[in-house]
Amino acid sequence: MSDSRLDTLARYLVTRREAFEKAEKEAKRLKDEYKETQADFWETMDDQGLTTFTADLGPGFGKVQFQKRETIRGVVKDADKAAAAIKELGLELELLGAPKVHQKVLSEHVRDWLQSGQALPEGIDFNPTRYVSVTRK
Repeated sequence: MSDSRLDTLARYLVTRREAFEKAEKEAKRLKDEYKETQADFWETMDDQGLTTFTADLGPGFGKVQFQKRETIRGVVKDADKAAAAIKELGLELELLGAPKVHQKVLSEHVRDWLQSGQALPEGIDFNPTRYVSVTRK
């Protein structure tokens, strides 16, 4: 095989691909660790009755504020039941759309229903996403 420009680029491409795949695995591992630590932090704040926490963490970190956050996302578990329940509530069927859910509108309604203490319509559920926002002061 000759050492042509194509051979050189092929070696470079294989090397870059291997480096990328290795970095991708490391990024996934770090993301998983971060999410686990964030969940532990959330739970500890919750146990102490805190929604925000500010601390001076010293050199290299400074003053940092942590705030518990939660995002509620509506989920259609059964499209037929959800459509019937929403129609019965007098809401427009555009909420479910055709053929996809209008996610933003659905999630807004789900948050409103939960906040007001109403039961969710049949066929609809939600997934909470909990996280801690970190702000350096």
